[in-house]
Amino acid sequence: MSETVTISISALETLLQAASEWSEELACHIAPASRDFGDEESAESQEEQSREIDRAFTLATELIEEAMEG
Repeated sequence: MSETVTISISALETLLQAASEWSEELACHIAPASRDFGDEESAESQEEQSREIDRAFTLATELIEEAMEG
């Protein structure tokens, strides 16, 4: 099933910025704090979440650039 959604570039940029900031928070602050509390499993999960957000951010950015060019 395919749907078309309309969203302003400004709103999309805000969403992507928030995702990027959350990714950084996970990787730089939350995961290390989990590790400091001896919770390696949570730290690894948080780092993986950060990597997934980063991959989604990269893909979304590329798709936006393609859409703006085409």
